[in-house]
Amino acid sequence: MIPFFPIEIEKRQIDNKVTAYILATYNLSALIGSFFTDSVIGKLGRRYSVLLGMLSEGTGYILFGVNGYINHKPTYIALAITARFIQGFGGSVVSATMYSIVLNFYLVNKTRALTMIESAMCVGVLLGPALGSVLFMIGGFQFMIFSFGTFLLMCAALV
Repeated sequence: MIPFFPIEIEKRQIDNKVTAYILATYNLSALIGSFFTDSVIGKLGRRYSVLLGMLSEGTGYILFGVNGYINHKPTYIALAITARFIQGFGGSVVSATMYSIVLNFYLVNKTRALTMIESAMCVGVLLGPALGSVLFMIGGFQFMIFSFGTFLLMCAALV
């Protein structure tokens, strides 16, 4: 998303500072969400916490895709920030829950299990831009965003 989002913003003649704020909202939300993840896991359990996180991330992507149909700048910016906030919260919940699962269920070889999580994240960082580029070439920004959102929602259904 990140390589292509500035192109979308430029088409709408929105200031680059706003782009930075929108993109940074994900990390801000993940930081805020990390303070609540313990209580989320405690109330929902690990399985439903992962489900909540994946639904949040998928919904955030879908909202971001819907945002492409909005031409009113303030509404576009507000929805983009909201979508990124939802994505960040979901990412925070999924990440923390995965670490919680590893630390509680892989008692013998925690280091190996943690390494596998980190490796999986690296594979995602490597493949995400390549897959995103292919999807962008096929159908543009919104197609790419809707595809990732739909994929996350489908994965959530498997949890």
